[in-house]
Amino acid sequence: LEKEEDFLKQFMKITKEWGLQYSEEDLVNFHTAMKISSLVILAGMSGTGKSKLVETYGYSLGLKDNLTIIPVSPSWTSDSDLIGFADTLNMVYRPGDSGLINTLIKAERSEKDELFIICFDEMNLARVEHYFSQFLSILEMSKGKRVLRLYNDDLESRLYNSAQFPPTISSGDN
Repeated sequence: LEKEEDFLKQFMKITKEWGLQYSEEDLVNFHTAMKISSLVILAGMSGTGKSKLVETYGYSLGLKDNLTIIPVSPSWTSDSDLIGFADTLNMVYRPGDSGLINTLIKAERSEKDELFIICFDEMNLARVEHYFSQFLSILEMSKGKRVLRLYNDDLESRLYNSAQFPPTISSGDN
């Protein structure tokens, strides 16, 4: 409990240093939500500091390299815009430009107690059910069954970069 209080004090201090104004109650509620769920949705008017709150939180935890903020594009219309696709013409897997796949692979290969935060910034700019459905489905699965499929297993032996991008990525608790 003492460690939690120290973290919250640090989190509150950093938000003030960054010129952000949140109530202590809001910061405690955000921290609690982040601890109990693998998916936290922040809603509010544009420019109110939702993304900055996530960035400050990650900074407070020391996650400089393990915090990925993905700006959602209004043009995203399918899972391939976020996670990528198997380019069978050139026989390579092409991850989406979002950086999500590289972060998930890094998290899967890291120590299991190493924390990662992924923030989808402005999710509402594109229809969430079009680009986020597969990822959302795995977040709802029970521990140990959260597997994101990038491409069919049959392609693995034929894709030149399958060692870098395997057909599936397990999403752990980190």
